[in-house]
Amino acid sequence: STAPPAPPPPPSGALPLRVRIPRIEVDAPIVDLGLTEEGALEVPADVDTVGWYTGRSAPGDGGTSVLAGHVDDWDGPAVFFLLRYLEEGDLVEIERDDGLVATYRVEHVEMVDKDEFPTERVYTSTADTKLRLLTCGGAFDHDAQEYLGNLVVYADHVENRAISSGPEREHGPLG
Repeated sequence: STAPPAPPPPPSGALPLRVRIPRIEVDAPIVDLGLTEEGALEVPADVDTVGWYTGRSAPGDGGTSVLAGHVDDWDGPAVFFLLRYLEEGDLVEIERDDGLVATYRVEHVEMVDKDEFPTERVYTSTADTKLRLLTCGGAFDHDAQEYLGNLVVYADHVENRAISSGPEREHGPLG
């Protein structure tokens, strides 16, 4: 028989500060998110901010990290408006407050109906270091004033590196 997967290493205590997704020109601050009284994931108050679900691992630590952002609002596109254009192999970088940048590679992007949201696949922590990016998507219900689906991006950890290491960037540590 095979051995059970190794548990993730203990958390580093590092907090995520910014997310950068070069392919879609995202460079945004990260705020903490919890759960609503109904048990749903909170959403960031600011449409240009990304939220980190503090009930899961910090990006770059072992386990699954979950980040969420708005697709749009009444004024137009928001931070994750172009998330649907990510493709396998695209990179996501997350600057942490311990001087490291956690880099992930997109593995899969899927649109799901809200009624069929893959809660276990998105939120269940794993021994591997994973990232999930979430936003609204699909058809818009004008009567209910909400999207009928969610876009989920699945990404695998590539490396944690010091902000000062790696290629020189034109606009600071995350370019």
